[in-house]
Amino acid sequence: LTLFLGEKLTLVQAVNGEKLAVAIRQISTICFGTFLVFKYGYWQLGVVMLASAPVMAVAMGLLLVVVFGIKNPRPTGEGPQAQKNVGSLVGEVVLGIRTVASYGAERRFYEEYERTCDTQLRQVTRAS
Repeated sequence: LTLFLGEKLTLVQAVNGEKLAVAIRQISTICFGTFLVFKYGYWQLGVVMLASAPVMAVAMGLLLVVVFGIKNPRPTGEGPQAQKNVGSLVGEVVLGIRTVASYGAERRFYEEYERTCDTQLRQVTRAS
């Protein structure tokens, strides 16, 4: 049990730490770029840049909705759960690829991934 919890804790920390680092990097880049425009560039350009930021954010949100579609916030049925299982398995393997390779567990994860995908395919086929 402690080994299982230790592995999951490391995975959660890795995922959250990576997302947090990306968010901090993006925010600091935007802030520093804005500072540079006001400090060394034309202030009018800085004002235009700040005024266009909300418009670009709305446009990006619409683009994501069009490209990826509107997802149901509360998935129901076995299909979404199977997709979540496949996604978590892939995420776990990708984040811990060095550990997986060092233990030679590639084959085991591949078989588990294949089994989960087959289960999901059968459920979708039955539902159709």
